[in-house]
Amino acid sequence: MSPVTKTQKLRSEKNFTYLLIVLYGGGIIAHNSPLLYSFTQSITDPLLFFTNAAVLFFAYQQSKDSRLIIACVLAAIVTFFIEVAGVATGQIFGEYAYGQTMKWQAWGVPFVIGFNWIMLILAGLDIITKHLKALYPPLFAALLVVGFDYIMEPVAIKLDYWQWANNSIPLQNYIAWGIIAFLIATIFHHTQLTTDSKILRTYFLIQLIFFLLLRFSL
Repeated sequence: MSPVTKTQKLRSEKNFTYLLIVLYGGGIIAHNSPLLYSFTQSITDPLLFFTNAAVLFFAYQQSKDSRLIIACVLAAIVTFFIEVAGVATGQIFGEYAYGQTMKWQAWGVPFVIGFNWIMLILAGLDIITKHLKALYPPLFAALLVVGFDYIMEPVAIKLDYWQWANNSIPLQNYIAWGIIAFLIATIFHHTQLTTDSKILRTYFLIQLIFFLLLRFSL
């Protein structure tokens, strides 16, 4: 990579990081504003598709491995249909149903949900691989994603992303997501579809802070 190209790449990543901060920072304000709340609901789907796709693109630019794109798309599809089965049966995560905040749905499941989970798993794997190399990355990436889910769940309910039966988040949900995240992270890890992407790690952190602040402000 030439010095000019590398400089341009770093500038693009920095500018996109600023954009993520503005989008999610603005989202925190907008979700707490009665005047803007309905607008934030209307843009949830396109915003998540855009940010996830852009983050995946930057991660691909870092690795230059086309298998990464293919694997993420396939894993997102598999995760989507696991969600479909979960909603239909109530046997995987517990009894729950998606609300209307994410409107682009099929079989009662938002199209973006699988994509978002895969990006979080990939980011969790990246964080653990980068900073805790002595540990088994898939296991601790799964624990990181479950921790993220724990912080997000009460906020997701308030924002009508989904609703749980009896308004109770079952332990089964966290166990199921831990197993799913571990299996996907293990496949990525052992096929060397890991990344070293600052954008991925930053995206995970920004989303985590977003839900953490909303958990205390809503």
